Amino acid sequence: MGFISKILSHRFPWRRRQRVFDAEGERTVLRLRYNRFKRLLNANDKVLAAMTEIEFALKGSRLFGMDFVRSRTTVISTGVYQAVKYLNDLADDGKFKLLFDKFDEIRQKITPVLNNSQNAAEAPLVLTLSNVGRKDIDQVGVKMANLGEAARGLGMGIPEGFVITSASYQAFMEHNGLKRELERRRQADEGGGLDALYRLSSSLQQLIIDAQVPEAVSNAVHEAIEGLRASPTEPLTLAVRSSGVSEDLKEASFAGQYRSVLNVSPENLLRAFKEIVASKYSATAMSYRFNRGLRDEDAVMCVGCLKMVDAVAGGVAYSRDPVEGRGEMIIINSAWGLPKLVVDGRSDVDRFVVLRSPELKIIHREIAHKTIKYTCHSAEGVFREDLAEGERLKPSITDTQVLTLARAAVAAETHYGEAQDMEWAINHDNRVVILQSRPLRLAAAPEKGPAVSSDGGVVKAPVLLQGGRGVSAGVAAGPVHILKKDVDILRFPQKAVMV
Repeated sequence: MGFISKILSHRFPWRRRQRVFDAEGERTVLRLRYNRFKRLLNANDKVLAAMTEIEFALKGSRLFGMDFVRSRTTVISTGVYQAVKYLNDLADDGKFKLLFDKFDEIRQKITPVLNNSQNAAEAPLVLTLSNVGRKDIDQVGVKMANLGEAARGLGMGIPEGFVITSASYQAFMEHNGLKRELERRRQADEGGGLDALYRLSSSLQQLIIDAQVPEAVSNAVHEAIEGLRASPTEPLTLAVRSSGVSEDLKEASFAGQYRSVLNVSPENLLRAFKEIVASKYSATAMSYRFNRGLRDEDAVMCVGCLKMVDAVAGGVAYSRDPVEGRGEMIIINSAWGLPKLVVDGRSDVDRFVVLRSPELKIIHREIAHKTIKYTCHSAEGVFREDLAEGERLKPSITDTQVLTLARAAVAAETHYGEAQDMEWAINHDNRVVILQSRPLRLAAAPEKGPAVSSDGGVVKAPVLLQGGRGVSAGVAAGPVHILKKDVDILRFPQKAVMV
């Protein structure tokens, strides 16, 4: 056999080069190519969905503006770029690289059309909130446009206020070369771990905090402040809120990532304005934009300045159940004092479930044992105080107020054409005030049945935790890492579960 093997090796030399089959290596390659192909299909699905939305908008009777066109174009542009990238990753010979050139060529043709907006020199630096609606998203951002629409289109009570517009933002970013310096520092960053990201974030935010506001913007803001005063001696404080032009979109909500500053004195309003603009460069916001393919220059930050509501109670109202996916339930969460406690999720709160049809009816109440509340400080800012014993187990809102909020949630959903997430407060006159309304992302209804493992088998391990209420659907496994303060994120290990 040795002699025959030598003859075959001499006559058929390719037999000498025959490699040993590496089963594990082949599985790894196949898994990688499968994941790339799956991402390609996902990107394609997003593009087709956005194109379908545009087609329906063109055929329908509902008005839409350039904000809709820009947001859908951003989704399509991001999806097409990702599809081209994954297609090239799948093809080892680079035969699809020319698609990048064609993509850039098309984008260069589209960009001037999308940016053909009002001359920056003519655009208002400040707009009164009562005069804005959805048509003004490009100037006041999504959050403030929706709030103005709630007052004008729905007749809901909202705070008095004004918006520092996108024109003011652009003027501030261009002033003294701030925009160029921000871009230079971002481009000079060499990447790295979380600590490097936080160093870059701190550097960019501090640069904005230290920057000077243009005189024209400062004058416009001070004039708007005086317009809010009922009298020169009236004490006035403001809630200062982010309102990004691309904020609160379904595919990129930026929920909780931009800053809000409560109970701000007029003297410190421009400082609060800069803090909110700076929050555009928080580590989470930068990562969020990067992971969704959104360009930094598209994240234009407008700022809403509202008369502060010193709330007796506050919270959020969901026009549909966001977690369980049950279509006929309205969920209202409330707490004593400012709604900050509910929005931040820092404590147990009261929960009311309202059935939508055949008529609004409260079908479930959970009155929490509440221990704290947030209130406005007499001078400026907010502080936490302990609740009196008599308030701890008392409902923070009445049944009448629950039903009023439920009607408002239904009306907002009908007006906007999709489920809504509304933040609200009740003032000392027992009047409901809407603080914001944005699209609500609904989870699919959970599947019932026993837990299963990744290979499809029923999990028979002991139950460690049962009950409670889920806040974000999904499945994950890994060591638990508890975060008690923001800085703990720097020690967050890879592949851990954040609590």
